[in-house]
Amino acid sequence: MGNVFRIQRDGPVLAQGDLVLATEDGTVLRRLQQAAFCRCGKSGHAPLCDGTHRKVGFADGPDAGGKVRVDPLPEGAPEDGPVTIVLKATGSLRLVGPLTVVDADGREHAGGRASICRCGASRTKPWCDNTHREIGFEVEVKIPP
Repeated sequence: MGNVFRIQRDGPVLAQGDLVLATEDGTVLRRLQQAAFCRCGKSGHAPLCDGTHRKVGFADGPDAGGKVRVDPLPEGAPEDGPVTIVLKATGSLRLVGPLTVVDADGREHAGGRASICRCGASRTKPWCDNTHREIGFEVEVKIPP
């Protein structure tokens, strides 16, 4: 199925595929084939999950899922290949490239771009609604070797 991001109810995003972790300026930090990304905003290993969501009682809330926010692949873009996960200290997991997001209810959303909340406060989890700006979310990005 290529690059797949599975939203775990009240938990992380489990990702597998050809994953490229990069900064906003395009600097590649690391390539992975699988990872668990934090959605609660409290991980000590951000952007990766360290299980803190269980300790802090992270929950998706009643409106989880909301409006699907996966944009289509641009015309002529390859339907396979790597997906870049753009990391910044103050915002979402921005996914760019051929991907499928499987939400917590098992629905598949295929496309070429999505923003997954990682501050834990979005009202439309798992999708980013820019609440990170309102709450001043900022976390140091720690990429293990």
